[in-house]
Amino acid sequence: MLANIFKNQTETVQKESNDVAKHPTWSIRSSCIESMFAFLRNGPEIEQHVVLDLGNFNQAIIDSVGGSNCRFIICNLVDEISKHALNPRNDVKLIDRIMDNVTPVLNKTDQPVSTIFAWDLFNYLERSDIIILMTFISPFCRKGARLYSISWLTDTIPQLPGSYVLEPDFNIRYSGQTNQHIQPPGYSAPNLISMMPSFESHRLEVFRFGILEIILEFSHLVPPPDPSIIPTTQLMAYRT
Repeated sequence: MLANIFKNQTETVQKESNDVAKHPTWSIRSSCIESMFAFLRNGPEIEQHVVLDLGNFNQAIIDSVGGSNCRFIICNLVDEISKHALNPRNDVKLIDRIMDNVTPVLNKTDQPVSTIFAWDLFNYLERSDIIILMTFISPFCRKGARLYSISWLTDTIPQLPGSYVLEPDFNIRYSGQTNQHIQPPGYSAPNLISMMPSFESHRLEVFRFGILEIILEFSHLVPPPDPSIIPTTQLMAYRT
């Protein structure tokens, strides 16, 4: 049912989208971001919230929960993905660079992860890379942990991941790095859940100008899928 709802919403968005991917900056009010911070502020009483941000350092996000008992882990995969995109013939695989970045910081944490900000980074990873990354991250998550992600629904997306800054009233501002564009992978919420089955859908919001916000919730640890097997539904996603 989730897949059908998403399909109908996506078809409407694609017809009406003004291709926001071609705009170097844009800003939206995000109820999903508001939900993420409400979870950090008013969620379960625990010893400490661990926030894993896979994007750039964002002081506004840290300030927004300054009164909460949170510890931030910044991995900055934006730089690793961008370097690889600009030099794809490098001998080191992208997933190896990513895991070299993520593994040491998570191995040092002594509390389970409460929230994950993935921003639009999954749009720049192969299915196998997402499976490997989330197979490693998932055991570090506490039950009920939230993951926030953005999927582009536009015909093309910027060649490099952008940066996201939190503004007042839970607006998020996107700034792009390049005017070059590539074809999107077309990851819907069901696609992402198939890659990280320890999570289930919690909240979705589709914006008519071309992006989908996704919040997933960690349920319990489930064995990962085979990275080499791509579901037929994903092979057909967004293709006519």
